[in-house]
Parts: sequence; C-alpha cells; structure tokens
Amino acid sequence: DEFSDLSAAFRFLLKGWLLRVMVVVALHQLIEQSRWDSVLEVLASDPTCSEQARQTHRQDLPLHMACERHAPPEVVVQLLRIFPEACQHKGRGDNLPLHVAAHRNHHIEVLEAIIRAYPEALDQTNEASFTPRHIGHSDIHAFQSLRRPTCCWHQLRGDEQREENQEKRLQSLFSGVEGALQRVEKADVRFDRMMERLEEAGRRLEELQKVDGVEEAMEKTILETKSNVARHMQQMENHLATIEDDIDSSTTKEMMAKAAGRAHQEEILRLQRSTVDNGKRLKREVAEIKSQLQELAMDLPDTEAIAAQPE
Repeated sequence: DEFSDLSAAFRFLLKGWLLRVMVVVALHQLIEQSRWDSVLEVLASDPTCSEQARQTHRQDLPLHMACERHAPPEVVVQLLRIFPEACQHKGRGDNLPLHVAAHRNHHIEVLEAIIRAYPEALDQTNEASFTPRHIGHSDIHAFQSLRRPTCCWHQLRGDEQREENQEKRLQSLFSGVEGALQRVEKADVRFDRMMERLEEAGRRLEELQKVDGVEEAMEKTILETKSNVARHMQQMENHLATIEDDIDSSTTKEMMAKAAGRAHQEEILRLQRSTVDNGKRLKREVAEIKSQLQELAMDLPDTEAIAAQPE
C-alpha cells in the first residue's frame, strides 16, 4: 500500500513537472518563433502565465528573449505586468533585460518601461562590465533616457506613482461620486414613488374621511330619527293614554248621567205617584171637609131669618 501511494505521488509530481516543462517550452517556443499574437493570447488567458513568466530557458527569462527578438512593446509591457521582478534577473552574460533591450536598439517605450520597473538597472554591469548607459542607442530620446541619472528616474517614478495614485483616488472619487449620483437618482425615484404612494394614501384617507363623515352624518341622522321616533311614540302613548282617560271619563260620565237619568225618572215617577197619592188624599180630605161643612151647615140656624128679625 505504501509503495502504491508513493508510486501515485511520484506519477502526480512527474505529470505536473512534465506539464510545467511543456508549458514553459511552449511559451519559449512561441517567443523564439516571434508569434507575438499567440504569446499575448497565452499571457492574457492562461491561468499559469505568471508561473510561465518566471521560468528560465538557457538562463534567460521570457522577458530577455522578448527583448532579444525585438518583441512589440505590448508584449514586453505585458511580461513586465505579470512578473516585474524579471527586470532584476541576470541572464546569459549577466545581462539584465535592459542590457538586451539597449543592445537590440529597442523602442523607447520598452526601455522606459524597464527603467521605471527597475531604475537601478542603469548602473548594473554585465559580464563585460558594461552598463546599459555604455551601450547607448541610435534614438536621441532613448539615448537621453539611458543617460538620465538614476535618482531622476527614482524621483520621476515616485512622481508618476503619486500621479497614478492620485489618478486612482480621483477615479475612485469619480466612481464614488458616480455611484452617489446613481444612488441619489435611485433615491429620487424611490422618493417619487413614495410621494406617489403618499398622495394615493392621502386620497384614500380623504375618501375614508368622507366615508367617516357620511357615517357620522348617518349615525347622527339615525340617532335623531330614533329620538324623534321615541318622542313621537311617547307623544302617541301620552295621547293614547289621554284618549283612554277621556274614554274612561266619558264612559263614567255617561254611565253616571244614565244612572242620574234613571234616578231622576224614578224620582219623577215617585213624585208623580206621591202627587197622585197626595191629590187623592186631598180629594178625600176635601170631600170630608165638604161633608163636614154640609153637616155644619145643617146644624147652624138660618142666617137669613136671623137677619130679617127686627132689633
């Protein structure tokens, strides 16, 4: 088991080493063949490009080889971006990439890109004890760049770095301002939407208030109607009670009147009977008186005869 594990680990490492060698050889082959478009494609899309830029081929890095074959400035700049420390690596003949670029009379853009990455390269000697300043250049501007003091390049690089940082800060500030403006615009949109919702809520509130007013008016009307109905009912009950009292009173009076009438009639009849009885009794008494008077008259002497007698 241990042997099989070691064998698997060895195969894995061997596979990785072979892949690494193939990649490096492929990159160096592309540079040796001056297939710059393919080199740019590999450096832009291959995730192992940083590892590839660090591998040497015959003591030279890909940057040495690109400068040796007078690669386009974009290739050199891309290699510097991926592995800036390549400017400090001495290849064959103890040459730095700047030695090679100056010797190949490279474009000023390439020279200044390498100097900015490593200004001390201007003072570094190769195997022949030459610095890049000693090599010179056919272009006057490139020659002036090589002859410029190293401290000036440090100061220039510092100024450029500050300008780059300032530009980054400005860019960040502009991005922040742009982002803030976008947020403000979004906030304005949200504010407009909120105002629309508030207006809609206000309209609904007014409608609800109107409904509440109608409900209050209806409640008031209902209360007034109930009060009026209760008052009318009370009045009707009072009126009915009065009518009932009047009816009861009228009935009592009528009954009393009828009773009084009946009593009066009975009294009249009684009086009539009494009168009749009294009349009859008076007639009897008159008849008796007449009879007594007649008897008295018969007993009295003749008054006329008495009157006719002389005194």
